[in-house]
Amino acid sequence: MERLIRNILIIGGVLTLVLAAGFYTQQSWATILWAAVDSPLSHRFIASMAAAIAAAMLWIGITGNLHFMRAGALNLAVMFGGKAIFLGLNPSLLDAAPLAMPNWVYIGICVAFSIFNIWLFFWAKRFPAPDPQPLPTGVRIAYVIFIVALIGVGTSLVLQLPNVLPWPLPPVTSVLFGWMFLGDAFYFGYALVNPRWTNGEAQLWSFLAYDLVLIFPFLTKLPTIKPEFFLSMVAYLCILLFSGTVAIYYLFLNPATRCIGRRSEAELRASAFDLITE
Repeated sequence: MERLIRNILIIGGVLTLVLAAGFYTQQSWATILWAAVDSPLSHRFIASMAAAIAAAMLWIGITGNLHFMRAGALNLAVMFGGKAIFLGLNPSLLDAAPLAMPNWVYIGICVAFSIFNIWLFFWAKRFPAPDPQPLPTGVRIAYVIFIVALIGVGTSLVLQLPNVLPWPLPPVTSVLFGWMFLGDAFYFGYALVNPRWTNGEAQLWSFLAYDLVLIFPFLTKLPTIKPEFFLSMVAYLCILLFSGTVAIYYLFLNPATRCIGRRSEAELRASAFDLITE
């Protein structure tokens, strides 16, 4: 059973990466799945979200840490639940979108996906968290910063406040992106409520994938950004650089958490003792 789930996650992660590539390059087979006619930066943002989801799926599938499906399920349940409620109350907003399906089918898929992820959140509880290593203090602090930023930006987008993101958004896109940010706040919040390193590692892989997709389009856009979007662009770039730095340090450099050549707490304590006694 576990082997089957891991294979499904790996295959699903690869397919989600293909979807991310389709949105990034604005392929029509990908963009017809989105609920609005949008700009290239919006499509790149959707690509970054898809890449983040794919990174988590691949990490869970490869490592076998199936317990962490709970965090991803919580994220997607909130994200698609919010989308379903908004679009269900405002179905006419989908009329202008070049969707490959009727409006009611699109809304129904959002509802079904939210319900499925609610079920998955409780079902995945049967898988134990295999590593008792605590979540590092630096990661906890970073996650608090991320959650505050995600809730602030997400709420502002749901309320359709102007210039929250550094490019113009149609009203429907603003609300749907807002629910993406709010879902991500639950994603990082799960690791704070269950502060094990294995519950925080996947979020850093997700953030790294998200950062890599967005950083170059944003840097390219910066010299020609309109004045009303300049502050939001600078703030967004600061978050991308900060989150990327945190991810790179804890995934590749920190001896206790790096993915290659990780050292146990006992080894680190012994090494520190040797340095003191030399």
